[in-house]
Amino acid sequence: MNFLNWSNQHQKKSILGQQISYIDTGESDKDTLLIIHGYGSSSYDYHKIINDLKENYRVIIPDLVGFGLSSKPTNFYFSMVNQAEILINLLVDLKVDNLSIITQGFGSSVMCEFLNVIETNSLTIDIKNIFLLNVSLYLEVNLNPEKQEEFSKLASSIFLKMSSSYGLFKKYLLQHFFDPTLISESELKASWELLKNNDGLKTFNFASYWSLEIQNSTLRWLKVLKNLKTSTYFILGDTNEYSEYSNIEDTKKLLQIKETHIIRDCGYFVSLEKPKEFVEIIKKIIE
Repeated sequence: MNFLNWSNQHQKKSILGQQISYIDTGESDKDTLLIIHGYGSSSYDYHKIINDLKENYRVIIPDLVGFGLSSKPTNFYFSMVNQAEILINLLVDLKVDNLSIITQGFGSSVMCEFLNVIETNSLTIDIKNIFLLNVSLYLEVNLNPEKQEEFSKLASSIFLKMSSSYGLFKKYLLQHFFDPTLISESELKASWELLKNNDGLKTFNFASYWSLEIQNSTLRWLKVLKNLKTSTYFILGDTNEYSEYSNIEDTKKLLQIKETHIIRDCGYFVSLEKPKEFVEIIKKIIE
């Protein structure tokens, strides 16, 4: 699916002074799935699973501010607190108060702040299930300051390199696949166009800010996660070059992970590399 076809599927709302672009498959009588994408990506990462998921669920995938087709502030950092407020206002506008969440990487940090705002303000939003994909909560759960700092610097460096040219973007993205042939050149170019859209590459100048915010918010977020009564699941590709920065067993205990599902011969982007297997796991758990 190319950039134009994808953008035509999006809807837009002005929320708290920002233009928010999002996918919403509608049908409010179905269970709702909110998908929160990672840093340096967009809702496009999930384009292969929408048709299969919408048979059973209402699927909502916003582009976070700074990414995809949403507003891209280029002269200031748009914090996770701000991102969470946007998401909550979007759900209120869409009349959604009961949902499950799928999230990955940076998106899981935004989810933590989202949950914190709900708890702090006693909002009536019921979270039924949480599905954590690769590199979710790596910084939050790893309380070793040296490892946190090392991973933060690595991630920031990669994002800055990826944003410098299409060639480097493609190189680093393909390294996250077990089988790079499972993403096409047109899909790679669409992802790149979404990053560049609205001068979006400039937002990578703030790549180090998000990791600093995570480190400053970790204890508060972990408290929220520990108090959570929601069923939480891991869905992971078995090829993970960042595994040294995460202790899965400690994370399972800390977050009371109900089940862990490993997708074989799969890298970071489970929704792009093994979409059918991914959707089947989601359906099996929810139903």
